[in-house]
Amino acid sequence: MSTVFNLLIKVFYDGTLFHGSQRQPRLRTVEGEVIKAFRNIGLNFEKFVASGRTDKGVHALSQVFMLTVRDVGEEKVEEVIGKVREELPVDIIIWGYRIVNFEFNPRFNAICRRYVYVRYARGFNVHKASEIAKRFIGKHDFKCFSSYLYSQVPEFISTERTILGFNIFKTDDIVIFDIVADSFLRQMVRRIVSFTELYVAGKKSIKDLNTAFKGICEVADVKPAAPKNLILFDVTYPFSFKVISESVREMKEYWMKKSTKHMLFKFLYEHVDFKYDKPVFKQFSLT
Repeated sequence: MSTVFNLLIKVFYDGTLFHGSQRQPRLRTVEGEVIKAFRNIGLNFEKFVASGRTDKGVHALSQVFMLTVRDVGEEKVEEVIGKVREELPVDIIIWGYRIVNFEFNPRFNAICRRYVYVRYARGFNVHKASEIAKRFIGKHDFKCFSSYLYSQVPEFISTERTILGFNIFKTDDIVIFDIVADSFLRQMVRRIVSFTELYVAGKKSIKDLNTAFKGICEVADVKPAAPKNLILFDVTYPFSFKVISESVREMKEYWMKKSTKHMLFKFLYEHVDFKYDKPVFKQFSLT
């Protein structure tokens, strides 16, 4: 009798050279590379599902993928993942895993998602930004802060989302936007960041925000912030993952190598660590 089980993997990737996370024909994507790595070791699997997707140029520290694996004993999972890691390119690292039941879906069973956006602090008023940040918290219609800004929303999609936390703070020469929600619409974080920056500059108001929440999108028609400074920081589930310590070391080494040329990786290298299977901010001085 063949063995069948669902395997979750927790993945870091540098989105710089990817055309997004989701599979696309003839384009380099995160899912495409991960699937190719599993196929290269001859693994018999089906149903590859993601916790969500990221756009071209956006990074992830804790993206989660699920595969239905066949003909491999559960006791061999770590060995299998070790072989897959050797097949992956340097800009993708599997650093955690978990076996889950057949009813589990990594997208719909996630408790919340957390994104972090960074930018240079020069001339940025964090205190004023925090005024508008707290107005985003709660359940609202975020159509005007998404790629559906001026398009028809499919009937099966709700544009209501609940932001559970939105903190903006500064350390050294970097401003950090830290947003937690039940889930996010496409471009939602990057449009919120841009709107917040315009509010700080005096070009948007609280009235504009309230108008946008009513679905009048002209007031929220802003250019999304650059994708290169955005990272899917974590996806929370009601259980923990087994962490591959060697992979965590590889991630930190990767951040260090990239830190001299990339603001986001400088921030990760200097200010992010891990507590069990959760990425956390180190203790640092906030200004």
